[in-house]
Amino acid sequence: MEYSTSTAILHPSRRAKTVRSGGRQHAAADGSYQQDLRLLGRFDTFRGRRALVGRAARLPLNLPVCHPENLLDPRAWAYTGDDIRGLHYHDALREEAHSNLTYRAFTLRLGKDVEKLARAQHKHCLDFLRKRIARHLKDALQPRNGVHWLWWFAIEEDDKGALHIHGEIAFFECDRRLVRKALCAAGGKWLAPPPVIVGGKKRQSPRQLRFSRYAPDHGWAGYSLKNTRKAGRGWRRLCKRQGNPRFMTATFEGKAVAASGPVKAAAVLIHKRAVADVKSFRRSHKSTLTA
Repeated sequence: MEYSTSTAILHPSRRAKTVRSGGRQHAAADGSYQQDLRLLGRFDTFRGRRALVGRAARLPLNLPVCHPENLLDPRAWAYTGDDIRGLHYHDALREEAHSNLTYRAFTLRLGKDVEKLARAQHKHCLDFLRKRIARHLKDALQPRNGVHWLWWFAIEEDDKGALHIHGEIAFFECDRRLVRKALCAAGGKWLAPPPVIVGGKKRQSPRQLRFSRYAPDHGWAGYSLKNTRKAGRGWRRLCKRQGNPRFMTATFEGKAVAASGPVKAAAVLIHKRAVADVKSFRRSHKSTLTA
């Protein structure tokens, strides 16, 4: 079915969502889907120092893969995991970021006050941060022509349990200072920890906001999404049922990946095209895949 608006794409009917009743149980389908995307050449070549994370021929994410004889069909957008969605958010933002825009990766550390407010929203923790970032960017870039909508990010916890954000954003180069100021304001008041001595050398305190020097690749997207599985509902239930240590799941509630409206709508269309290409690839190489 073809949809006339992005709203219809993002919110299909309830009946359409329930067609695949067991879709959420097949996480390995995402791994096989990612493997086929690599075979189709859909991932960036990680180029020397231009690559933020990763090397050539590596997959962005370490996901389980189905046996070639029992391949599961790629999951519909409503059932696919947040990590696969994040890869398509990267694709969408790269397509939307035309030559007039600067396209960069960023890491944002949250102030304790903002982190406390976010966690207090319980399962709406991610949504609170998404709306907060969107509001600050909109207020800062309102005079411009709507480019403040081009971004996506993932939240995760560091070794000490503090929330921080990895993401990507596109903006006009003349607005760099405004973008940095808006993101820092969205992160809240952040006090840098004192510098530490490592190996006899003084290590400088981390900054609240860091931008990459180059446009990000799929390696950065995979790095940003490396812990999103810990926030998945299925993974949380599995760990709880098996009595696994608490550190194996995220301590915040809810999901971990968010994107602006235009990026999300474009990602849905990219996913739809990619699924069709993967199915066609599997049909044409069926004898090779099962050999």
